[in-house]
Formats: sequence, structure tokens, C-alpha cells
Amino acid sequence: MDQAANLASYWGLSEAVSEYFILMVSHQKAGTEALKKLLQRRMTELKIKATDYGISNQNAHLLPAEHQLKYYGHWYYSAIHLLITTSKFWTASAVSQRLGLPLRVVEEAITSLESMLLIKRNKSAWRLNQTHVFLPGTAAMASAFHLNWRQRAIHQMQNQEPLLFTATQLYGISENDVQEFRKQLSDLYENFNAMSLKSKEEEVVTFTCDLFKAK
Repeated sequence: MDQAANLASYWGLSEAVSEYFILMVSHQKAGTEALKKLLQRRMTELKIKATDYGISNQNAHLLPAEHQLKYYGHWYYSAIHLLITTSKFWTASAVSQRLGLPLRVVEEAITSLESMLLIKRNKSAWRLNQTHVFLPGTAAMASAFHLNWRQRAIHQMQNQEPLLFTATQLYGISENDVQEFRKQLSDLYENFNAMSLKSKEEEVVTFTCDLFKAK
């Protein structure tokens, strides 16, 4: 593997890409199926890590710490952030009616979003300053953000409001297939992100997804 490591160094590959390259070469030369599976598992882990939301969206906007508590601590800030710039919900009253929130709450949120430089006024309409904001999974407010939107999904189900899609299923599968399942979900998520960048802003939807070992 010395030759692979030297090539990675000569090409100036990053540490993560170098590791993946060396694993790929090792996988091709592995003499047993057990070793091949072990190396493939590590390669899959590295690929998933490389496509993590906070990594693959390095050009997305990271809110300063002083704004994260307000933006991620309340479910409606991110909703208003996107709704106010759509053609159907470009007024505070329209957003208020859509979300079932008092007009005063929506107006205060819009003022805060403008002060955060996430939206800006363009004549009679609001426009996005930052289309995509992201929060690393290790951030203090990450769990609150995830929890808020999962609670909104439950809220809609309890109120018998139709969801666009919902599914819950338990599977008994191999460890290798767990990693493949995770990879396919990660790829699907990245495809959604790419599609949203090209899509006309007419509606705002929420996508939540969890894959975990049952316990």
C-alpha cells in the first residue's frame, strides 16, 4: 500500500480522499471475501461521511451562534424564512393564515429574519439573502431543530391533516445492508437538495427521515 499512499501524496489528495483511495486499492487486491467486506464497509462509511449535510453543503450559510437559538429553537422561523419569499405567501398575513400563527408573531419573526440578513425587502416583495442555511449535527441546537419538525409531523397526524408521505417500518437485515440502506438514503437526500436549488419557489415542504437501530 506504500505505492498507493505515495500516489495520494503526489496528487495532493486530502486526508479523507487519500484514505478512500488507499482503501479502494486495498479492496481490489484483497485476497479474501472477509477482508473485501471489511474494506467495503469502511469505504461506505467514508462516503456517507463525505455526503453529510454539513460537509457536502460547505457553501451553505452557517448562522452565528447568537442567532441559532432563535432560528432553530422555534419551529416557525425556518418555515417563515422560506414561505415569505414564495409567490403565494409573500405577505405576513398570508403566512399567518398558512401556519395558524398570530400575525404579531409572524411580523416579529420577519423582522428578526431581516436582521439576521436571511431575507431582504425588494420593492413590495421579500427575497432570500440566504437560500440554504445548515446546522452541523454536533451543534447544540441540532436536536431541537430535528425534534421541532418531527413534532409538527405528529401534530398534523393527530389533527388528521393529510401528509404528502409517511412511513414507519422495521426491518431485519444484515449489517452490510444497514450501511447500504444508509447510503441510499443519503444519496436520495442529496438529490432532493440538488432538485430544490433548481425548483421554482411556489411551496414549502418538510422532509424528515430517521434510520436507527431499534432499542
